[in-house]
Amino acid sequence: MSLSSGKDGFEWLSDVPADCPFAPSPALVRIFFTGRHSDYRCGDTIYPSWASDGNLYTPWTDGTTDGVTCNSGGGLKNWQAPWGQPLRVPGQFNVTVKGKDVYIYPEGDTTVPPSGHMPEGGYFFDSIIRQQPIDEDRLNPDDNTEEFGPISPEALAHFAREVKSAAGSGRGVIANFGGTAFGDIALVPGPFMKFPKGIRDVEEMNDWIHQHTTWKTFKHSCGAVEPFMAHFIKAGFDIINPVQCSATGMDPQVLKATYGDRLVFWGGGVDTQKVLPFGTPAQVREQVLERCKIFSASGGFVFDAM
Repeated sequence: MSLSSGKDGFEWLSDVPADCPFAPSPALVRIFFTGRHSDYRCGDTIYPSWASDGNLYTPWTDGTTDGVTCNSGGGLKNWQAPWGQPLRVPGQFNVTVKGKDVYIYPEGDTTVPPSGHMPEGGYFFDSIIRQQPIDEDRLNPDDNTEEFGPISPEALAHFAREVKSAAGSGRGVIANFGGTAFGDIALVPGPFMKFPKGIRDVEEMNDWIHQHTTWKTFKHSCGAVEPFMAHFIKAGFDIINPVQCSATGMDPQVLKATYGDRLVFWGGGVDTQKVLPFGTPAQVREQVLERCKIFSASGGFVFDAM
């Protein structure tokens, strides 16, 4: 790996790992650092790819290289929260104030009904249920496809090429079609949709599933969700995943003793923030065995790291 200086910044030269299972990207030939930080900030993992000349390409760097432009998609702007704190918010973060309540809008479009409400004295936006009444006698599957569409021939061809390339690597490969999952309640009907027509309320959906099928339902549950466990149960969820025991209030013994007879714990096998990446093999083994002993008591446990 080396750096070569340019007129306005640096190029990062990096060879593709010999065992990399993915084909080079023909769209970019190098990554160019201008020294300007991107305005884009998020908590998701950013996956690298390699350009056609073997250089590493990482998204979300502002600037233009060989005609390919990366930017932060809207930038940030200043906003003062109701409690007086100055904040930096996304460019499409548009709100209105009624009395002392604050309302936020899907895609920042203030011409449509608001999608979130921060009441006086609150510190976050609650999603507003905007789903239209459902006529059970005139259900239309298209109503649940507002944000989805057919996979394009170009996308299918891309997936076919990548699958073929990855299959020849001799490695195990996990893949998915982005944007095609059913999603959790934060996605469908998502706050970003202007006129959601999607699913019924979660409790009604889970009740139907349990009355008509043998299926079990998951609730995506990152972080410190212990205060919500009773609500998950009331809403009819059978399983929570992940189980992030390093988060506040997520003690394995307490979780199992309090909710283990009503929820399946899928995860919680090891502390992936400290023990797994930084502990010794013996420490990892010790914690894994301890977690398995706690969560597997009387059943209701599927091992996973988190």
